[in-house]
Amino acid sequence: MKRKAEAVTFGASKPTANENVVLQKKTVGEIIAQQRGLDDNCAIIGMYGMGGIGKTTQAKEIGSMAETSGLFNKVIFAVVSRNLDVRKIQGRIGDMLGLYFQEESEMGRAGRLFERLTTQERILLVLDDVWNFVNFKEIGIPVTFEGKGCKIMITTRQRNLCSTMGLRKTKEIPLRLLSDEESWNLFKSNAGSLADTFSPQQDDVAMKVARECCGLPLALVTVGRALRNKDLELWRAALQQLKKSKPLNINYNEKDIFSCLKLSYDQLQSEEAKECFLLCCLFPEDHDIKIEDIARYALGKGMFTDVETMEEARRETRWIIRNLTDCCLLLDSSTADSVRMHDMVRDFAISMASTGEHGFVIKAGLGLKEWPNQETLERNAVIISLMTNHIQSLPDCLICPKLEILLLAENEVFEVIPEGFFLGMPTLRVLDLSEKIGARSLNRYFEPDKWTSMPSSSFKLPSSFEALVNLRTLHLNHCKLDDVAVLGKLKRLEVLSF
Repeated sequence: MKRKAEAVTFGASKPTANENVVLQKKTVGEIIAQQRGLDDNCAIIGMYGMGGIGKTTQAKEIGSMAETSGLFNKVIFAVVSRNLDVRKIQGRIGDMLGLYFQEESEMGRAGRLFERLTTQERILLVLDDVWNFVNFKEIGIPVTFEGKGCKIMITTRQRNLCSTMGLRKTKEIPLRLLSDEESWNLFKSNAGSLADTFSPQQDDVAMKVARECCGLPLALVTVGRALRNKDLELWRAALQQLKKSKPLNINYNEKDIFSCLKLSYDQLQSEEAKECFLLCCLFPEDHDIKIEDIARYALGKGMFTDVETMEEARRETRWIIRNLTDCCLLLDSSTADSVRMHDMVRDFAISMASTGEHGFVIKAGLGLKEWPNQETLERNAVIISLMTNHIQSLPDCLICPKLEILLLAENEVFEVIPEGFFLGMPTLRVLDLSEKIGARSLNRYFEPDKWTSMPSSSFKLPSSFEALVNLRTLHLNHCKLDDVAVLGKLKRLEVLSF
């Protein structure tokens, strides 16, 4: 029988450095203590709540305490995301176990992972951001196996997923919105030192702004940071903006948090900062975004007015990314020199970038096997991101006269670029074909000493490539090229990466 869901409350403690969401250590400790009483028939904990409420931060805190307390020998954290990628999850778990896969098939890798996980006792596996049913057997996760299986924690926005994983017992933990008092404390802690010395009039306006965030930690933090140490008139303007951008009957949905994020976006101090922020949504959900990639894309697009060298672009980009992180529009990553984007923030960024003003077409990491309909990639597209898909072939010619950035990285299936493919994009400035054609010989899931022995194919850049007279940034990482002579005809090329 399924156990009754237990509410988790948040206190008004200081937010964490990573996501600045209120945590209550006592409650987290209670969840850890409860784990000791879970038998093998209750091997999964489901933590659910709406986007921006702090599920990921709570899960990381629980995992950390579970390991330091000795309750588990090993805690593994893997992000699942909206488009479940079995190989990616297997690779993440394998990395944290020091396991390198030699098997090519998902089934073979699953068997190897299952064998490894059943030889080590007391493992807590945290699967973050689960959107659909997860087949543990398909991945190679032993839920229970003679007492040596994994205990699993999932975070999700959907309560029903917690009880549909094929187990007899599941412990469900709902996360609730913050109370007015908790919201105010979190909001004040992010609004800067002046918040402690507010006049009664300022307090009244600030508390109304905080209430417009509807108890969502992510919204409270981003709005608080956007208004940090600003004067009363700007606070009043922000309150008016938040009220106007919402329907009369306020529901706790995406419209609420989007209006808060829009305020934070509008408060960014430069157009370069706004453009860098939007560039970050070009990558797949839950992706570790390399700051170097943002710098190269930005330089190629010509975003920086007073920057002439790559080193100057790196410095400018790092300064902007740090400010975006300080505003909580971006998150620190566990990967060096990288950042991440909360999925709710990414959804907001895509909604902004997809407007006619910006002209972004973003279909990264969706598992596409075919090129999108030509109508979808409108002639007004300025930036197209189709990276990390399984697209099997390209159109004979892509007619996008305004296109400036085209990202096709990590599409390993197609082997040929049609001769006329690049003829319809005369304004293209940035092109990324990394880890694409012939990339099977450099598959990151395999041991490095195995790469050279695997079958691979090389490819030839088409004749239309020389039509890219405005190209400034070109990424060909891990691509095997037959002939690179055509690159010498690209007179404006500034950044070339192999």
